[in-house]
Amino acid sequence: MERKKKIIWILNNFAIGGSERVVVDIISQLKTQCDIDVVTILGNGPFQEEFEEHASSIYFAGAKDTIHTTFFGKVIWILFSPLTIFRLFIYIAKKKPDVVVSSLFLADVLGMFVSRVLRVKTRVVVQHDVYKFGSFKSFLKKNLGWRNATKIVAVSKAVESFLSTKCSQEIVVIPNGIDVDKMMSGARNESDLVLGYLGRLETIKGPQHFLRALRHIDTLPKIRIVGDGSLMSSLKRYSKDNMLFTIKFVGSTKDVPGELREIDVLVIPSEEEGFGLVVIEALFAGKIVIVSNIPAFRELISDGTNGLFFKNTEDLARIITQVLNDKQLRDTLHRNIKLWANENRDKFDISTKSLMYAKVFGL
Repeated sequence: MERKKKIIWILNNFAIGGSERVVVDIISQLKTQCDIDVVTILGNGPFQEEFEEHASSIYFAGAKDTIHTTFFGKVIWILFSPLTIFRLFIYIAKKKPDVVVSSLFLADVLGMFVSRVLRVKTRVVVQHDVYKFGSFKSFLKKNLGWRNATKIVAVSKAVESFLSTKCSQEIVVIPNGIDVDKMMSGARNESDLVLGYLGRLETIKGPQHFLRALRHIDTLPKIRIVGDGSLMSSLKRYSKDNMLFTIKFVGSTKDVPGELREIDVLVIPSEEEGFGLVVIEALFAGKIVIVSNIPAFRELISDGTNGLFFKNTEDLARIITQVLNDKQLRDTLHRNIKLWANENRDKFDISTKSLMYAKVFGL
């Protein structure tokens, strides 16, 4: 009987995010074909249970507890980083993987460097974002991460374009996927419209733009802010100071389908995205999406057909008001979204994506 290939997938941690959701879904699809270990550099997180369910094993190269979110924690992590690198080196050397895959900055830098030194044959970086680091981090990412990879997976054409001027490695475009059946399970009664935001509460995701737009809307519906992050306190304070009393801050969640069932219109005001997983999650859930006009979203949304673009805060307020007051517009968008979902089901289903990753991994 032929031995299953061994894959080690290195992550920063088990945080709740689009990148982590995609990775755990891919592992769940490939686990019958190969043995996949998951290694983290920065500790644990809310998604740990899901990874434990699908991975062959998990290993903490760094501290098990996530300590890097505070200044003191970052100092401690830096001081002990040589030990993290050593533990990662020993683990990969012992496991002798056929493939090492990494996702996100530190995982890319350390994972690709160590696996290149150990001469792992297939080394793959999955590039999820188009984030522009400062000069030092950019140097590390380029010279220790990308250049030590044998292939790079870009999760969108926007990411491919971002990479094209920065590295010479072979780039394979594999747009992110989701469990379509799970997302399509259920919808709300539209009798009382609910406006929503779902994502990390960080500046790059743009929740501050959403709240600023709400100030210009005369009659606010119920609003759900789903997610957590460094902006939570300031956003709550802003909503109180500006009497945005219909907002409910839900906090972070692992149940995206469940939260989408509570929302009718989803605002996705990101300043920058590599893909925007929540866009396709919302579309397959039958939700109207209002999104910022950035390259990654232009690959998914046709303005006025399966979603709406906004240019700035005032434009966002205008479009939200129009959607809330115009049932005919909502009905048209819903029909188009249903058509889009039927036409793109296979394209974005995670089972299709897993086959593409299997090819990249040589399975």
